[in-house]
Amino acid sequence: MILNKHLIVNSKGQCRLRNDEPNLDWNEIAIKLNMSIPDALFEKPRLQATIAIPETAANTEPLSAEVIDNCEKAMREATGMLVKVELVRKNEPSTDNTPTDQNL
Repeated sequence: MILNKHLIVNSKGQCRLRNDEPNLDWNEIAIKLNMSIPDALFEKPRLQATIAIPETAANTEPLSAEVIDNCEKAMREATGMLVKVELVRKNEPSTDNTPTDQNL
């Protein structure tokens, strides 16, 4: 998107923006703005995360409910989004159709 505007600033520091050539008061100046704004700035962000856990961190014991709750809370606080953590054993389908390592 390309925009051509006029920024009018007065001696008190007040500003206004106009599309057309402005009529100025004695204490105003006009600054012509030519802006090129990428359309991608107006698209909704696509959130993406990559999490890698080394083999050495593998544990055969299931995670406790407290650990799962803490993970959900930490991600919710960091992102502001509702996050659900579910423990899924390898080669076992998720109960909510979340992809597992079989179908990633």
